[in-house]
Amino acid sequence: MRSKAMVFTLVICALALFSCSTSKSDRSGSGGGGGSGTGTGNGTGSGTGTGTGTTPTGTGSAKVVIDFDWALKPNVDTAELEAKANQIKEINKGLYKATEGQICLGAGQTLEDGKSTGDIIICEVISSGMGITGSPMTCGRMEVGMGKRGYYLIICNRAPPTVFLHEFCHGEFRRYYSEEYDCRICAMGVYTVGGSEILHYCDDSDCQAASNYKPCWDTYILAQYPSFTHTGADPGNAPECQVTVSDK
Repeated sequence: MRSKAMVFTLVICALALFSCSTSKSDRSGSGGGGGSGTGTGNGTGSGTGTGTGTTPTGTGSAKVVIDFDWALKPNVDTAELEAKANQIKEINKGLYKATEGQICLGAGQTLEDGKSTGDIIICEVISSGMGITGSPMTCGRMEVGMGKRGYYLIICNRAPPTVFLHEFCHGEFRRYYSEEYDCRICAMGVYTVGGSEILHYCDDSDCQAASNYKPCWDTYILAQYPSFTHTGADPGNAPECQVTVSDK
């Protein structure tokens, strides 16, 4: 049985700062009511990552290629499932850009509907039974202790790539107990529904956080991946990830 919960939630309200919890608590978004967290997990994870995914197709390359098993909790029709596969491809583009071409999703992504377990779980609304409530645009959560990479993410159905990048940073870069909501140029900061996508992790030169100044690149990303470089250069087009869809 898992113990020592490490739970992160992300709830972004339209035209307002989102909240993200590092303890067993809930946050309410514009589309839901209150709830209490029950998630548990163990393990802390440390060290450097070396990429375990299948090489993706298309132009470009990445030092770390990751394959995830994606679970779509509702049972949906084929058209919607294909739309989710395209959403994963958009997430891949954002991930590649935010990491300056050094991490991408691989050719081994799997997506299955009617399923509630996986590395990435997509829900219509994250209910109180999963720890938080909120709208389909504004919620995310990370838990440590499960998944192929030692964590798993829960993302709301229509959450944009910025929400994924926020939770991915908590898990992949071990930003377990640290938020910077006031860093508005970073995926770890504010996101407003209908606003511009934030496909960027901050560093010491541009971090705007006042209450918790721990720039993503300097404090977390380069600590986990010392072989990475950080120049701020645009990496260009991401390699195309492949998603194998299983429609129940």
